[in-house]
Amino acid sequence: MNSFTTALYAVVFLLITVAFNLFQLAITRQMREGAELKSMVQTAKRRNWIAMLLYALAIPAAYLHPAISLGLILGVSLLYFAPDAVKRVA
Repeated sequence: MNSFTTALYAVVFLLITVAFNLFQLAITRQMREGAELKSMVQTAKRRNWIAMLLYALAIPAAYLHPAISLGLILGVSLLYFAPDAVKRVA
């Protein structure tokens, strides 16, 4: 658990999230927006911005302690997984 490699890991996740946001933006611009789609897009945008913020925080956190950084990265994974699980149960 090296600080540099953990920070690099967080940078890769941050870049992937930025690319995903751009990809999602390109798709939503081409589709007609209904009320349900608009709601889903807004929820996804909010979740993606939170993910980018946590990944950005994970980069300097890696130099404090790599486990903190990995915990933030795991937290983002749960952020994406949890709402879908709650939706399936309801």
